[in-house]
Amino acid sequence: MTNRIFLLVTGIIFSLTSTVMLMTVPRVAGAQIEEIVVTARKKEESLQEVPLSISAFSSKQMRERGISNNYDVASFTPNFNTVRLVGRDNDRPTVRGMANPGNRGEANASYFIDGTFVARSIATATIASMERVEVLRGPQSAQFGRATFSGAINYITRKPTNDFTGEVNVRSGSSEDYQFGAWASGPILENKLLFLLSGSWEHYGGQWNNNLQPNTAFTQPALPDPYVGQNTQGDTSPLGEEETMDFLFKLTWLPSESTEINIKASYTDADDSHWPNNAFTTLNCQLPDNPDDPWYRTSQGTYCGVMKIDGTDNRKNIPDIRNGFVVEPFMGNLTDAEKVAAGVKPGQRRQTTRLLGEWVQEISGFTSTLRGSYSFDDFESAYDLDHQEVRAIWGLFNFNNLFETEDYSFEYSIQSPEEKPSRWKLGVYYFSKDLTDHQRSIAGPLTVWGTSPGALFQDPRLQETDNKAIYGGISFDLADGWTVDFEGRYAEDELKITSGQRNMSNEPSPVHDSLTYSAFTPRVTLNWQATDELMAYVLVAKGTKPGGFNADYYRSDIFFEYTDYLVNCDPTNPGSPPNTIPLANCAETKDNLVFKEEEQWTYEAGFKSTWFDQRVKLNLSAFYIDWMNQGLFTRTVLPNSSGSVNTSTILANAGKSQVIGMELESNYAVNENLSLFANYGYNRGEFKKGKDSGYALLTGGDGNLAGNEIPASPNHSVVFGFDASSQLSARIDGFARSDFLYESERYGSSSNFEILGERKIVNFRMGLRSDQWTLTFYVRNLTDDDTPLSIFDFVNFAADPIVTPDYPADHPTKPGQEAANNGEYPNMYALNPQRGRDIGMEFQWHFGN
Repeated sequence: MTNRIFLLVTGIIFSLTSTVMLMTVPRVAGAQIEEIVVTARKKEESLQEVPLSISAFSSKQMRERGISNNYDVASFTPNFNTVRLVGRDNDRPTVRGMANPGNRGEANASYFIDGTFVARSIATATIASMERVEVLRGPQSAQFGRATFSGAINYITRKPTNDFTGEVNVRSGSSEDYQFGAWASGPILENKLLFLLSGSWEHYGGQWNNNLQPNTAFTQPALPDPYVGQNTQGDTSPLGEEETMDFLFKLTWLPSESTEINIKASYTDADDSHWPNNAFTTLNCQLPDNPDDPWYRTSQGTYCGVMKIDGTDNRKNIPDIRNGFVVEPFMGNLTDAEKVAAGVKPGQRRQTTRLLGEWVQEISGFTSTLRGSYSFDDFESAYDLDHQEVRAIWGLFNFNNLFETEDYSFEYSIQSPEEKPSRWKLGVYYFSKDLTDHQRSIAGPLTVWGTSPGALFQDPRLQETDNKAIYGGISFDLADGWTVDFEGRYAEDELKITSGQRNMSNEPSPVHDSLTYSAFTPRVTLNWQATDELMAYVLVAKGTKPGGFNADYYRSDIFFEYTDYLVNCDPTNPGSPPNTIPLANCAETKDNLVFKEEEQWTYEAGFKSTWFDQRVKLNLSAFYIDWMNQGLFTRTVLPNSSGSVNTSTILANAGKSQVIGMELESNYAVNENLSLFANYGYNRGEFKKGKDSGYALLTGGDGNLAGNEIPASPNHSVVFGFDASSQLSARIDGFARSDFLYESERYGSSSNFEILGERKIVNFRMGLRSDQWTLTFYVRNLTDDDTPLSIFDFVNFAADPIVTPDYPADHPTKPGQEAANNGEYPNMYALNPQRGRDIGMEFQWHFGN
């Protein structure tokens, strides 16, 4: 009822606001809404003239809102949210409700910096050096390429200037929230060689602490304890600490009026403590406690309703990770060196280097652009994934990971003069990425399923991606104010994997496999510029999401012989390989090795308008999305190197969904001293086809998802507030700003059982400013809202295993079979907490012109 009342009030506010804007606005000289220039179509255009749904923030707007990272950008943008699962990694940006399952495959939307694809995480990038951020909704494959299935988020860094200028920024707040940054720009040779230098340091102390009590860690019941004489220490260390250093250098060389050469180099160093994930063990539905329920012999239980973080805490075995230990496994062939789990700093560390070169040449009105980029991302993490005192079971849930990602790209395009009645652009693109991952277990009783290398790093796994594309577009002025745009990209992805597996003789035997996908992704837009202040458009666009390998089949604990048997499957000889479960036909299982490209078509209509001398802005877009070949989780049984089998989760292209929604953005400059704003996003995604094996176990049915909502995205997102100022003296103004951010409930999984509650965030900022400096006092999350940001499902190894009898002998489909949940552990969940109330002060000093 409360939610309905809130949405009703919000709708009334929007209706009244729009009416007031369009009918009763008095004319006040000097009051205008800031105009933003964007590059959503790889050329500079006014935001109001681009026939796309875009939210953009200038550096000034980000400073006024207190935006300091990519998560803040998402909070201020309707129909855009990003889910943080494991600290500042595995970003899952979701645009228009198109969430992908967990952390498998690539995200449905991607980040870019200066138009260059970010192959790993952008979470450690700082805002200090940014000129603006553009959030583009809908498939952007035609312009931005691969992995822009539902949208693209482009961060644009500041440009070097011909006048000497710069800024110093300082922040000090609660929770040890500190920041110091500065940038400077100007000419080395006036009108010829320009520079920009930027640097920042940020620290956040976190608001959470570990709560591990001394001597409480234990090994899984019924297994021998390999940690003889090694009791656990207590630990109350901080969780969620984050520290980032960021440097940027840019040069612009203007050898002539028609030539511009840009060079950029950046480096980021991030060091975070272990992230908080509060253990939620309460189960209240689909419990295996009634023999008459259809899920009695399949379900491990779940929670139905809104999950609250009250009463939960963190009990992570951080001392085991930090100090290391020696184990004596009860099976395996480990050497003495392989029994030593060396200590490592818990948490995450990332160093990222990015280089970009660009040559822009004007030739008789034509624009030729050549771009080349290089990036190297070095990431290490060490973490306790089981969320409780349980020590590393089989070495499976306490990991030390190393990821090295190296990528480079080249792009060349030529564009015709813009003033012609027909305009075109043609380009070619090449992208290459190598991802190498190493992993070692903080060893448990079985270490790595009883085989080498035990507590040492496994043999590395290499995944390679090559993307080649040709793209272009042509625009025609049909009549006065009418324009049609045809854009498209043909791309080919070649994927390779080299596993770190071993054979049955325990010798390194990597499996080599490859895939090739190709796709054409068009976009057609009809645009009507009715007046200088009003533009309407309709568009249809296709998006594709890259396919890939189900990496569990190439894991180090899966024998080489099994994966190699599937990769080189001979349908005429479907016999079973050594030491595996029998297979009826290897061709059927071979399909599970990979997941294919997903496809979607977006149909969109909207308008953009300004009124009363640009004092009122009102933009509206509505969309319908048809999503096909949707990746869904399914379970499969894999033989492991200990001679037994384990259940793994893989992706399969088994789903189909539809999404409908809208975005409404409005601003009203009441006068020079007061502005009002109200933005709203709505989306509802519904499965039309698909089955989920986890859902089948919870319900005892076939797992049919038809009619369920797509999880991990709120149906409603709202941002509204005011920005007011007053002149206090000839040189000093006072100002105040308040932002209210709202997100409705969202489901935690495709089962639609678990729910994350409403988020209601109130931020307030006030202070003093002059032409050269600004002093701001802020309160973030004024009401201390503690709604969890995400849910991560797991199993509760601290609980007793489930005991259920076998199926009766006269069961119609499973006579005498063992119950699927017998001997399994109950489900549990990890809740990712959001930051509570923070207060602090910011100071900016601007120098130069």
